Amino acid sequence: MLHTPVMLEYVTNILAPTPSKTFADLTFGFGGHSKKLLEYGCTVQAFDRDPNTKAEAAKLSNLNSNFSFVLSKFSTIYDHLSVCDGILIDLGVSSMQLDQPERGFSFSKNGPLSMTMGLNSLSARDIVNSWKENDIADLLYFYGDERASRLIAKNIVKERNNKQITTTTELANIVSKSKKHNKKIHPATQSFQAIRMYVNDELNEIVNAMNIATRKLKQGGRLAIITFHSIEDKLVKVFFKNSGFILKKPQPIFASHQEVEKNIRSRSAKLRWGIKI
Repeated sequence: MLHTPVMLEYVTNILAPTPSKTFADLTFGFGGHSKKLLEYGCTVQAFDRDPNTKAEAAKLSNLNSNFSFVLSKFSTIYDHLSVCDGILIDLGVSSMQLDQPERGFSFSKNGPLSMTMGLNSLSARDIVNSWKENDIADLLYFYGDERASRLIAKNIVKERNNKQITTTTELANIVSKSKKHNKKIHPATQSFQAIRMYVNDELNEIVNAMNIATRKLKQGGRLAIITFHSIEDKLVKVFFKNSGFILKKPQPIFASHQEVEKNIRSRSAKLRWGIKI
């Protein structure tokens, strides 16, 4: 499945690209947002921590001299990022990560238990097989709001005493057997989210991204951030409230019904944006 950029029309309208402007896409992925901005003749600097994005970025760089790409986490982009008229941060996990079983993100497709986005020193397998039971439970509760965290952690430790847990399916089955099922979402959704977020240090990286974006935006520059769950959105909401931005719309923007029908992954997306004072 190809990645469908979320809220593309909203993002384009908010950033208001023109040929004289420079933008940064801090989460390149398959390049959907970057490609749209380039259609307006502007300059786009793109970043991503996932090595698998380099091939698509190279194609785009060869086609358009206004585009450049750096493989980097949010926390290390400062020296590479020029002063911008607008910055986009799309915090969703890309289709290339979810849809490739070998990346170890999917609870519905069997693959190695990894969940690493790139430039990592830790994997999901490390956590599941070496952390103490209480630490696993705390992780699942804090990062995933998983109310069955204690029982899930207990069953993880019980299972790994027999053999190492090495695949996504093994972990998903343990979680599924440890809690009541909700028809709306897969029982392993919250646990996989929690582990993925910790493995990739996502909360600290988000804070770094927002702070760097603030310093690299011109006065009057626009910052747009798309989140996909409450922990991220709370961070972004507090950031905009306490930083030097004017909020034209204090409440988040949601994907339209038409977009959700075409791209189910957009249903949980929230877009917040502000103008730097």
